Amino acid sequence: MIRKLGRLTVVAAAVLLLAGCGENTAKLDPPDIKYGEDISEMGMFVVDPRYTVAALPQEGDWILFDDIGELFKYHNRFPGTRFRATWVNDYHTQQWTHAEDAWYVQSPGLKTPMGWGVAAFADEAEAHAFQTGQGGTMMTWDEAQARAWDTPPAPHDEVHTATPEATPSTHDHG
Repeated sequence: MIRKLGRLTVVAAAVLLLAGCGENTAKLDPPDIKYGEDISEMGMFVVDPRYTVAALPQEGDWILFDDIGELFKYHNRFPGTRFRATWVNDYHTQQWTHAEDAWYVQSPGLKTPMGWGVAAFADEAEAHAFQTGQGGTMMTWDEAQARAWDTPPAPHDEVHTATPEATPSTHDHG
């Protein structure tokens, strides 16, 4: 009897171990962003949660985008890229939502970090109301993916701060 119990314990432990080897779903949750410290794919500080994107590639760590348009441009530049998870922040609530479920508005009235003028919304009615008030184009994820994203639609004022490596030292060394 003790022998059977020992074997059952080993089998149960093996089943639990194998079950734990599956996808770590916690890793697919959006990352914690340190605004003003974390660096985007473009090499700039991520500074504004209204336009932040976090994308988890098949291999490697999160890629951050400080402007939603940069994510779409990235997809145009690397069309075969597949992400395990992609998150955008809702423009109003600044809460993460799955990028594929969001609604997007590109408006000349939006001053985004890289000048793309794109905001994401978790709710279609919110996106429509924003687009009605601001003008521009409302899109689903698929419609946004189908567009060409070569250059921002218009010149923009730079709202970024350079990365620490690009910033001259202001410390007194003497």
